[in-house]
Amino acid sequence: MNSITMPSNGLEALQSADVYVTKIGGENAGRLALNATNAQDRIRNGIKQIIAVSAIRSSDDQFTAFAAESVVDRDADGERKPGFNTTSHLIEIARLLAAEQENGKESAAALARRIANFTKAIVLREIRNDALLAHNEDAADELVALVERHITDTHQPDSLMSWIQTDGHCAVLQSGADWILHTHDAYISLTGFGEKLAEHIYATYFRQRGIAVEPLGIDRAFYSVYPRMHRIEDPGQVVLGFQELASDRIRATLASSDVTIAGGYMPILGSERGYSDKTGALLAKAAKAVHDKTLYIIEKEYPIMSADPRKVPQARTVRRMTHFLARELFGNSRGARGSAIHPGALEMLALADIAIVVMNPEQQATPSNTTLIQDFEPDPDGVEIIASKKVPFALQISSSHIVGNPSFESDMAQWFTSHGLRIQHTATSEGTVSYTFFEGDCSERMLGELRSHLEETYAISGDRTLSKLEDLSVIYCLGNNMRKYGQASRAAEALELAEVDIHLITQGLNESVMTFLIDACNTEKAVQMLHAIFIGIGEEEYQHIKQQFCEKILHAVQSISSPSNHDE
Repeated sequence: MNSITMPSNGLEALQSADVYVTKIGGENAGRLALNATNAQDRIRNGIKQIIAVSAIRSSDDQFTAFAAESVVDRDADGERKPGFNTTSHLIEIARLLAAEQENGKESAAALARRIANFTKAIVLREIRNDALLAHNEDAADELVALVERHITDTHQPDSLMSWIQTDGHCAVLQSGADWILHTHDAYISLTGFGEKLAEHIYATYFRQRGIAVEPLGIDRAFYSVYPRMHRIEDPGQVVLGFQELASDRIRATLASSDVTIAGGYMPILGSERGYSDKTGALLAKAAKAVHDKTLYIIEKEYPIMSADPRKVPQARTVRRMTHFLARELFGNSRGARGSAIHPGALEMLALADIAIVVMNPEQQATPSNTTLIQDFEPDPDGVEIIASKKVPFALQISSSHIVGNPSFESDMAQWFTSHGLRIQHTATSEGTVSYTFFEGDCSERMLGELRSHLEETYAISGDRTLSKLEDLSVIYCLGNNMRKYGQASRAAEALELAEVDIHLITQGLNESVMTFLIDACNTEKAVQMLHAIFIGIGEEEYQHIKQQFCEKILHAVQSISSPSNHDE
């Protein structure tokens, strides 16, 4: 797109695209009726669609009883989350089978029945509440039979239960995040089983609603990848092969149908975190090779907001953001973990120049309730987003011996990595280096090992050499273009008003993100005040107040430095 036709908000992007690639995951994956209705509305607007669907799950408490106590998800405080997570139960089945313990198969079979009962309950709920289905009872019978055929029917050789209860030798292979069952000549990914089941359910449900739909159906072409998982020297070639085959299938399926359905799992990608996001991104790249005006849709409860709206009710929609800013917001390591999309998938979409719209599928799209992610030249507009992330601990090494030592920082980075610690930020001064970490645990034993390493390698020792802070948060101030004076002082003013002490400050040359390390107990009031100062107060009002303040300060400075005061 050129600068004349480039959309400036999510609605314009939706209106200018010919093909939508939608990743349906999380809570939305269980909303069959809603997603079918949205697909039909888009068809009426002349839009072709590729839908990548994740395993069906729900956080609704009415489904909590289906979950096994040993598998339930828990929040940061250790409290049990309501609802049912299909993938968690599938991975637990894999672990039980891998352990080869007595009654392992029986326990795995019990989990499979739980998955089947939950999935049938979701399907029946959707059918019962769907007024647009012509024959609800027939639809219910067909979908219940489909679930049983794929999960509990032992007469079906590819059913989950048949794999669990096989009499032959069945081994478990783990490749990264992927759990795979295999005999001497057959393979099935338990991690991807939920996505494959969802693909079948969606294809059937959409047909019942009168939608011309066809499954993508290319995953079996890559089953040969499984036995070579640990020996593949160039996974990129396998991924490229998937993309090329997907392009051919998309060209064929969209020529004869309105919607192509794909499970959000593909061999080789399944071994990585965020595999369903990456599968969706690769499908978007494959679609763009066939249809240039391809748009990627991320369905969430909210578009991208200026803060978490559940914690900051005054949060506003961020209507437009660059891929770069999105990486800073969604990054899992040094980013703010915004969670809308896996950063690896975002990178794929950015490199392919594919625009993204984040929206709530239950709302009619408008410029003010959608976020467009697309590269453009943003004007300097300061801080637009306030976010926070917990940090387990920070370390500071203090010694004049490290000054001018070019190998010190690289050595420290290697030492921390070898001990499972992942550095998030580094700040240096003449005699100190400070580190924050986003992963890992720093025990007293590890601190002792670090002290020994510093003494043996650099002759650094003493009680004040190494200090540790715990229970911290990183506060993020982000914007498409913050190249306007006063942003750092404005943030510092907000934190001062909130009576929050700053342990560490960082800002890169990109001027899209500032970070502040503070005590975790101050996170909420820091975010609230920063949002109020940057987003809540109008720019003109803030500048008027600031000008008055600056004039008084300058007057005081001038009076101090005047010759008459010196004479006195």
